[in-house]
Amino acid sequence: MSAAGLHTGFRASALALLLCVLVLDLHIRVCSGLTIFSLSPQTTPEEVVSAQLLALQRDDMLGVFDFASPLNKANVNNDLNVFDRMVRSGVYEYLVKHQESTILLTMRTPSANKWHGLVRVSTQDSKSLTKEYWWSVSRCKAGPHKGCFMVDAVKPNL
Repeated sequence: MSAAGLHTGFRASALALLLCVLVLDLHIRVCSGLTIFSLSPQTTPEEVVSAQLLALQRDDMLGVFDFASPLNKANVNNDLNVFDRMVRSGVYEYLVKHQESTILLTMRTPSANKWHGLVRVSTQDSKSLTKEYWWSVSRCKAGPHKGCFMVDAVKPNL
Protein backbone atom coordinates (compact mmCIF):
# COMPACT_ATOMS: atom_id res chain seq x y z
CA MET A 1 0.00 0.00 0.00
CA SER A 2 1.27 3.45 -0.84
CA ALA A 3 1.88 6.15 1.73
CA ALA A 4 -1.12 8.10 0.37
CA GLY A 5 -3.37 5.04 0.68
CA LEU A 6 -2.13 4.44 4.21
CA HIS A 7 -2.80 8.07 5.14
CA THR A 8 -6.34 7.90 3.66
CA GLY A 9 -7.03 4.64 5.50
CA PHE A 10 -5.82 6.16 8.77
CA ARG A 11 -8.03 9.24 8.28
CA ALA A 12 -11.06 7.04 7.56
CA SER A 13 -10.36 4.96 10.69
CA ALA A 14 -9.93 8.07 12.81
CA LEU A 15 -13.17 9.52 11.43
CA ALA A 16 -15.02 6.26 12.14
CA LEU A 17 -13.66 6.23 15.70
CA LEU A 18 -14.70 9.86 16.24
CA LEU A 19 -18.17 9.08 14.94
CA CYS A 20 -18.47 6.14 17.36
CA VAL A 21 -17.41 8.35 20.28
CA LEU A 22 -19.94 11.02 19.30
CA VAL A 23 -22.74 8.46 18.98
CA LEU A 24 -21.79 6.91 22.32
CA ASP A 25 -21.68 10.35 23.98
CA LEU A 26 -25.10 11.21 22.53
CA HIS A 27 -26.46 7.85 23.71
CA ILE A 28 -25.16 8.46 27.23
CA ARG A 29 -26.72 11.92 27.33
CA VAL A 30 -30.04 10.63 26.00
CA CYS A 31 -30.04 7.87 28.62
CA SER A 32 -29.40 10.31 31.44
CA GLY A 33 -32.08 11.76 33.65
CA LEU A 34 -35.12 13.61 32.42
CA THR A 35 -34.20 13.16 28.76
CA ILE A 36 -35.61 9.62 28.93
CA PHE A 37 -38.35 10.46 31.41
CA SER A 38 -40.98 12.99 30.44
CA LEU A 39 -41.66 14.84 33.68
CA SER A 40 -45.06 16.56 33.74
CA PRO A 41 -47.65 17.59 36.33
CA GLN A 42 -49.37 14.25 35.60
CA THR A 43 -46.28 12.28 36.64
CA THR A 44 -46.98 10.60 39.97
CA PRO A 45 -44.63 10.86 42.95
CA GLU A 46 -44.10 7.08 42.75
CA GLU A 47 -42.93 7.43 39.13
CA VAL A 48 -40.53 10.23 40.09
CA VAL A 49 -39.07 8.20 42.98
CA SER A 50 -38.82 5.07 40.81
CA ALA A 51 -37.02 7.03 38.09
CA GLN A 52 -34.60 8.52 40.63
CA LEU A 53 -33.98 5.07 42.11
CA LEU A 54 -33.21 3.74 38.63
CA ALA A 55 -30.73 6.57 38.08
CA LEU A 56 -29.12 5.73 41.45
CA GLN A 57 -28.95 2.06 40.53
CA ARG A 58 -27.25 2.94 37.22
CA ASP A 59 -24.86 5.37 38.96
CA ASP A 60 -26.27 8.19 36.81
CA MET A 61 -25.73 11.11 39.17
CA LEU A 62 -26.90 13.67 36.59
CA GLY A 63 -30.15 11.72 36.34
CA VAL A 64 -30.47 11.64 40.13
CA PHE A 65 -29.82 15.40 40.29
CA ASP A 66 -32.43 16.04 37.57
CA PHE A 67 -35.18 14.80 39.90
CA ALA A 68 -34.03 16.91 42.85
CA SER A 69 -36.31 19.85 43.60
CA PRO A 70 -35.02 23.43 43.44
CA LEU A 71 -35.00 23.43 47.27
CA ASN A 72 -32.95 20.22 47.33
CA LYS A 73 -30.50 21.62 44.77
CA ALA A 74 -30.19 24.88 46.71
CA ASN A 75 -29.01 22.85 49.73
CA VAL A 76 -25.90 21.95 47.70
CA ASN A 77 -25.59 25.38 46.03
CA ASN A 78 -26.94 23.89 42.77
CA ASP A 79 -23.59 22.10 42.42
CA LEU A 80 -23.73 18.60 40.91
CA ASN A 81 -20.24 17.78 42.26
CA VAL A 82 -21.25 18.61 45.85
CA PHE A 83 -24.46 16.60 45.40
CA ASP A 84 -22.46 13.68 43.97
CA ARG A 85 -20.05 13.65 46.94
CA MET A 86 -22.96 13.80 49.40
CA VAL A 87 -24.81 10.88 47.79
CA ARG A 88 -21.67 8.73 47.62
CA SER A 89 -20.83 9.17 51.31
CA GLY A 90 -22.18 8.19 54.68
CA VAL A 91 -25.66 6.74 54.91
CA TYR A 92 -26.47 7.47 51.26
CA GLU A 93 -23.66 5.42 49.69
CA TYR A 94 -25.86 2.30 49.74
CA LEU A 95 -28.21 3.89 47.22
CA VAL A 96 -25.59 4.09 44.46
CA LYS A 97 -25.50 0.92 42.36
CA HIS A 98 -28.01 -0.82 44.64
CA GLN A 99 -29.29 -4.19 43.48
CA GLU A 100 -33.03 -3.64 43.90
CA SER A 101 -35.47 -1.25 45.50
CA THR A 102 -39.06 -1.41 46.71
CA ILE A 103 -41.45 1.33 47.73
CA LEU A 104 -42.88 -0.07 50.95
CA LEU A 105 -45.22 2.65 52.14
CA THR A 106 -46.69 5.85 50.67
CA MET A 107 -48.42 8.81 52.29
CA ARG A 108 -49.92 11.90 50.67
CA THR A 109 -50.93 15.09 52.38
CA PRO A 110 -54.61 16.05 52.16
CA SER A 111 -53.78 18.75 49.60
CA ALA A 112 -52.03 16.06 47.48
CA ASN A 113 -49.09 18.42 46.92
CA LYS A 114 -46.71 16.50 49.19
CA TRP A 115 -45.85 12.82 49.25
CA HIS A 116 -43.68 10.68 51.53
CA GLY A 117 -42.56 7.17 50.77
CA LEU A 118 -40.53 4.56 52.57
CA VAL A 119 -38.12 2.76 50.24
CA ARG A 120 -36.04 -0.35 50.90
CA VAL A 121 -32.86 -0.92 48.90
CA SER A 122 -30.63 -3.97 48.77
CA THR A 123 -26.92 -3.50 48.12
CA GLN A 124 -24.83 -5.41 45.60
CA ASP A 125 -21.69 -5.59 47.67
CA SER A 126 -20.43 -8.63 49.55
CA LYS A 127 -22.28 -7.52 52.69
CA SER A 128 -25.73 -7.83 51.03
CA LEU A 129 -27.29 -5.16 53.22
CA THR A 130 -30.79 -3.76 53.12
CA LYS A 131 -31.38 -0.13 54.05
CA GLU A 132 -34.53 1.95 54.25
CA TYR A 133 -34.97 5.62 53.33
CA TRP A 134 -37.80 8.13 53.44
CA TRP A 135 -38.33 10.08 50.23
CA SER A 136 -40.05 13.48 50.55
CA VAL A 137 -41.56 14.76 47.32
CA SER A 138 -43.59 17.89 46.58
CA ARG A 139 -44.94 19.83 43.63
CA CYS A 140 -42.68 22.60 42.37
CA LYS A 141 -44.21 26.03 42.69
CA ALA A 142 -42.10 27.79 40.05
CA GLY A 143 -39.51 27.27 37.35
CA PRO A 144 -39.41 24.95 34.35
CA HIS A 145 -40.97 22.08 36.31
CA LYS A 146 -43.78 24.11 37.89
CA GLY A 147 -46.56 21.75 39.01
CA CYS A 148 -44.34 18.65 38.76
CA PHE A 149 -43.44 16.42 41.67
CA MET A 150 -39.73 16.56 42.51
CA VAL A 151 -37.61 15.14 45.34
CA ASP A 152 -37.09 17.50 48.29
CA ALA A 153 -35.15 15.13 50.54
CA VAL A 154 -34.08 11.56 51.18
CA LYS A 155 -33.44 10.56 54.79
CA PRO A 156 -32.42 7.25 56.30
CA ASN A 157 -35.05 5.38 58.29
CA LEU A 158 -33.40 5.12 61.67
